[in-house]
Amino acid sequence: MLFTSHAFTLVFFPLVLSIFLLSYQYINLRVALSFLTLASLFFYGWWNPIYLYLLGFSIIINYLIGWLLTSRLLTPRNATQTHKKKWLVIVGIAINLGLLAYFKYSQFFIDNMNELFNIEFAMNPVILPLAISFFTFQQISYIVDVSKSNDTHYNFSDYILYVTFFPQLIAGPIVRHDTLIPQFSAPYAKQQKSLWISRGLALFTLGLFKKVVLANALEDMSSPYFDSLISGSDAHFIDSWQAALAFTFQIYFDFSAYSDMAIGLALMFGFIIPDNFNIPYSAFHIQEFWRRWHISLSNFLRDYLYIPLGGNRFGLMRQMQALTMTMLLGGLWHGASWSFVAWGLLHGLALVLHVFWQKAGFRLAKPIAWIVLFLFLVFTWILFRIQDFSIALNMMQSMLNINSIDAHNIEWDHWKMIIMAGLIATLGPSSSTLAIKLMKPKAVYAIALGFLLVYLIVMTGYDAREFIYFQF
Repeated sequence: MLFTSHAFTLVFFPLVLSIFLLSYQYINLRVALSFLTLASLFFYGWWNPIYLYLLGFSIIINYLIGWLLTSRLLTPRNATQTHKKKWLVIVGIAINLGLLAYFKYSQFFIDNMNELFNIEFAMNPVILPLAISFFTFQQISYIVDVSKSNDTHYNFSDYILYVTFFPQLIAGPIVRHDTLIPQFSAPYAKQQKSLWISRGLALFTLGLFKKVVLANALEDMSSPYFDSLISGSDAHFIDSWQAALAFTFQIYFDFSAYSDMAIGLALMFGFIIPDNFNIPYSAFHIQEFWRRWHISLSNFLRDYLYIPLGGNRFGLMRQMQALTMTMLLGGLWHGASWSFVAWGLLHGLALVLHVFWQKAGFRLAKPIAWIVLFLFLVFTWILFRIQDFSIALNMMQSMLNINSIDAHNIEWDHWKMIIMAGLIATLGPSSSTLAIKLMKPKAVYAIALGFLLVYLIVMTGYDAREFIYFQF
C-alpha cells in the first residue's frame, strides 16, 4: 500500500488514526497500541501476505535472542557466560544476515558462480520480500545493543510494534529500539494532540509534494533516457547531463519524501522518528554529505560496522580499511549488483581521500569544494541507476565529450525544472525544519496546506508510483 495511493490517504490512514485516537482516549493506551500493531501487520501484508510469516519468524527469533541476552541465564558473572553471550550475538547476526543473503543475494551469487566456473546451475526465482533490508538492520542493532546492557528488556507486544510500525517499516528511517519503544508508554508526550497531528500532517503534505510534483516529474525526464541506453541507443552529451542531473535530484526528493511522510505519520500517532535527510546537497565534502544523507543508515554503518572494524582508533591504515569496507558493504546493502558495490567502493575511496586531504592540511575554497563533490555525486549516481558497467561508462564518457554538444537538442522546460529542483535541494530548508520549526500555527498556513493536500491526493489518483528505495 503506497503512501501516495488513495487506498492509503483516503481509507487506511484516516481509519487507523481515528481508531487509535478513540481507543487511546476512551479505552486505554494498551488497546490503542495493539490495534496499531495489527494495522501495521495488515499494511505489510497488503503487498504479499505470505511474507508475514517471514516477518513474524524474524521478530520471534530476534526477540528470543534479546530475551536470552538480558536473562539471568547469561548474566556475565564469569568469562564463560560472557563467551556464551558473545556467541549468541554472533548466531543472531548470522540468522539475520542469512535470511537477507538468501532472499536478496542468492541469485546474484549463483549468477556469478555460473559465470566464473562456466556452469549452469539454476534455482527457482526468489522474490525479494518488501523491507527485508530495513527490518533486518533494525533488529541487528537491537540484539547488539541489548548484549551490552543487562537492564534492557521490552515486552513482546512493544517489540512487535517497534519492528512493524508501518510509517517506517518499508523504507526507514532505521529507528533504534531505545529511540522508539520508550515513547510507546506516553504518546504525544502529554502535550496537545492537535499540535502533533497538525505538524505531522504538514510534514506528510510536504513529503507528498516532493514525491508527486518534484520526484515524479524528474523521473519523467531521466527514466526514458536511461531506458533507451539500456535498450542500445547511443549516449549524447546534453541528454546524458540532463538525465544524470534529473536523477541526482529525483533520488533525493523521492527518498526524502518517503522519510518526511514517515516522520509526519509517526508524529500524528504521537511518536518522534529522527530526521533522515538534512539538505545533503549543500555539503562541501564527502564526509559531510554522509552526515546529511540517509542519516539513519549512515549512523548504523558507523556504529555497527565502521567502529567495530576499528574506526579511527588503531592508526591511519586501519581507518582507511574500515572506511573502504564499510562503504563497500553499504553499497552491497543497496542491491545485489556489482554496480552497487562499485558505487559504495567509490564513496569509500572518496572518504579515504578526504581523510588524507584533511591530515595533509589542504583546503579548497568552498565553491570549488562544493562543485567537486557535486560532480562526484552526479557521476556515481549513474552507477546507482544503471547496473550495466559498459552502459554506465559509456554515458559518463558522453558527458565528458564536449564535441558532441548539439544546442538543438536542449529541452529548456526540462532544464528549468532541473534548475528549480537543484535550488530547492541545495538551499533548503529541510521539510522537517519548515513544517515543525518555521511554520507557526496560523490559519493561512492551514488553509494553504489543506488545499495543497487535496490537490496532491487528487493527483495521485492518476499517477501513484512506488518509491525508489522500495527495491532495497
